[in-house]
Amino acid sequence: MKSKIAKKNSFSDWSGVIICFLLCLFGMCAWIWITWKTPTSIMQPILFLVMLIVIFYCDNSGIRLSIINKIPTKAPFYKCFAKKCKNGDRRTQFYKTLTYLSLLLLWISTYISFIFTAAAIIFPVLAIYRYIRYNDRISFSGETKNDFSPTVAAMLAPSFLFTIWGFHNHEYSTLFWSLLTAIPIIFNVPFFIFTKEYRKKITIALGFSFCIIFFTFGSLCNINSSFDFSKPRGYWVSIVDKYVTSGKAQTLYVTVTPWDNQKENVDIEVDKESYKSAISGQKVIVVQHKGALNMSWYYLIVNSSTE
Repeated sequence: MKSKIAKKNSFSDWSGVIICFLLCLFGMCAWIWITWKTPTSIMQPILFLVMLIVIFYCDNSGIRLSIINKIPTKAPFYKCFAKKCKNGDRRTQFYKTLTYLSLLLLWISTYISFIFTAAAIIFPVLAIYRYIRYNDRISFSGETKNDFSPTVAAMLAPSFLFTIWGFHNHEYSTLFWSLLTAIPIIFNVPFFIFTKEYRKKITIALGFSFCIIFFTFGSLCNINSSFDFSKPRGYWVSIVDKYVTSGKAQTLYVTVTPWDNQKENVDIEVDKESYKSAISGQKVIVVQHKGALNMSWYYLIVNSSTE
């Protein structure tokens, strides 16, 4: 038997890690810029758009390829939307075009933002199921040029975006913390049972667990707000103070007097325009929603002053 020679890690072996880092860096920079330059109502669909693009085109789960192979060549407008490829198969181009058209329709429909949340949550969950079902490899770097981008790019980037956007202005309930503890455990146990690589490589296990926790945290927050169809309630409050957090990623806060069941002054994150308009002693409205998970979430309307 020929002895196996240990292969040194080349640059291509670390390409997935580099891509993941760049995606996360890009996501953070995009979030800072969008928060600073645009209203919150515009930021939500933009972030969901970014997440869906990352999930659809940076996954290595095989789901995309299986979907493409099932597209019939006689589909309506097939030749119109698909450019000729070198391999003679237009289905990849057709699939990408349909995906972008779907995203565009969701972008226009401002009243169905919960569909963004559902799609962004369901797709990685399907990818996880695929790994468990076929005992597949959890890759943090691609082995060949034909591989899809690594799993970490499909999970870590949207997980951070989910968490960044979701955690603001929420009152976390006991149910939330229970789900945040239970869901990562439910996801991790099947991996330890069915996936050999997950048991042997502790770094992959820890890395994927880290992604799952972030993904669960952000998903619960976004489900709580996006699937909340309850009637909001408005409360008049007074502005006590306003401040900006230090650091490169500055966050703007306005401190207001208590309302409803609140007992102390509350710091509410606001956009740049609301921060500039906020004046100490000014009467403003806090709009509070019940939350799909009974976790109240709220936002401030600074321009509602009667003065």
